[in-house]
Amino acid sequence: MSSRALSIVIPSEAEGSETAADSYGTFLQNVPMLQRPYFRPQLERAAPTIPLNATTKPMTNSSDKTHFGLSQLGQVALRIHDLDRTIEFYRDALGMKFLFSTGTMAFFDCAGVRLMLSKPERPDFDRPGSILYFKVDDIHASRATLIERGVEFIDEPHLIARLPDHELWMSFFKDPSDNLLALMSEVRD
Repeated sequence: MSSRALSIVIPSEAEGSETAADSYGTFLQNVPMLQRPYFRPQLERAAPTIPLNATTKPMTNSSDKTHFGLSQLGQVALRIHDLDRTIEFYRDALGMKFLFSTGTMAFFDCAGVRLMLSKPERPDFDRPGSILYFKVDDIHASRATLIERGVEFIDEPHLIARLPDHELWMSFFKDPSDNLLALMSEVRD
C-alpha cells in the first residue's frame, strides 16, 4: 500500500530574512481553508520534512533531469452533459473565447490554457471534476456582470486569506453540468 503525502513548496520569496519554517507557519496561519480537520494530519506529516534553512530554485523544463519540473498547464478537462447548453454558458455568460467543438467536446481558451469540456466517455468518468478558479481584478464587478448574464452564484464574495501583500477573495458558482467554478481576486492595498 502506498502512502500519499501533501507536499508544501516554499516560494523563493521565503529566502532571506525568513527561514522556511517561519514561512511555512505564516502560510498555515493565513490560509483558513488549511485549518480544516481534513488537512491537519497531512500538514503535520509534511512539516517535519521542511528543512529550517531551505532554499528554493524554480524548476525548469530542461534536458537536465535533476532540474526537470512540470510548470505549465496546456489543457484542463471538465465533464459535461449538454454540449450546446454548456457552449452557450461558457461563451455567452462567462465571455470565454470559444475555439472549436467536435463530436462531444468543446474547447475554450483561458489565457493560453485550453479548457476542454466533454461528455463522459464511460460511466466511471461521469463525476465532478476539479474546481476552476478564474482570476479577476475586481471580484464584485465581475460577479455583477456574470449575474446580469444569468450566472447564479452560491455565495457572496468572501475573504479566504489575508497575506502579507494582499487579500485573497473568492465567490463560487456552477455551470450547467453542476461543475463548481469560482472567481478569485488578489486584492492589494
